[in-house]
Amino acid sequence: MNPWQNSIGALALSLGLAGCASEPEAPQNVSGGVSVRPMATEGLATPLSNDTVYLFEDRNFKGDVARLENVSTRAQGQVYQISDDDSVTSVRWNLPPGAVVLFTQHADGKGDRVAVWGTGQVNSVSTWNFNDKVSGWSWYDVGGMRSAAAVALPPGAVPTTNLPEGTIELFKDRDFKEDMSTIPFIRGQQMGVMQQLPADAADDISSLRWNLPRGVVVILHENADGTGRQLPIWGMGQYEMVPWSFNDKVSRWSWHDVGHPATTTTTTTTTQTPPVQTAP
Repeated sequence: MNPWQNSIGALALSLGLAGCASEPEAPQNVSGGVSVRPMATEGLATPLSNDTVYLFEDRNFKGDVARLENVSTRAQGQVYQISDDDSVTSVRWNLPPGAVVLFTQHADGKGDRVAVWGTGQVNSVSTWNFNDKVSGWSWYDVGGMRSAAAVALPPGAVPTTNLPEGTIELFKDRDFKEDMSTIPFIRGQQMGVMQQLPADAADDISSLRWNLPRGVVVILHENADGTGRQLPIWGMGQYEMVPWSFNDKVSRWSWHDVGHPATTTTTTTTTQTPPVQTAP
């Protein structure tokens, strides 16, 4: 066989093997093209009624508990106070497809925040640097449960315009000034895994704007391993200055499709629970 024939054969073999390469394995928190719960959380170990969140005083779901029931019947985007002693350590939840619950450090929606969706639990919120910080909560119809109207934006965000869908623009300085980095085609990346920021953008972001498809939540993470504080965003909005003390702290990002009631179903289960304190 001539040398050029050997080269062609080797090339064909390599192309054939490349064509047979398997797709990346879906993370445990992704099923059927939908994110069933946030990263670094577990599936429910005990049944929980639909549209419900349980907030426990101690880790491992022990101590006093506050129940948030019929979550999606409350006014969307309004921040409700959980308690006045910031004693939440572990959480369980069972939310309808498309619903996102945001926990905030302060009852006015300011300060650190964490988003949950789907069905799951976390035995300690310390992985988010959030232990004994939760004072308020709100919910958002990110997946279009009620109507096709614009979803309420996260606290402190304002609407933006003239941005292609599926795009995030990140700026080095406040007020969208100085160097800009772009994350295009959000859905082109694997769902539910940590993604790197564009070159030179890590730990150097002061303002941002975004236009995300219906049902998509993006988490901007403080640390490369997903721990620490986070900034959840959705809809079409902007921050002229990254909220609270998160300036120059964004290290990674991830995206999640939280589902839609027309395409996603959630099994409703109930459990008998002793009388507990009920949050307002």
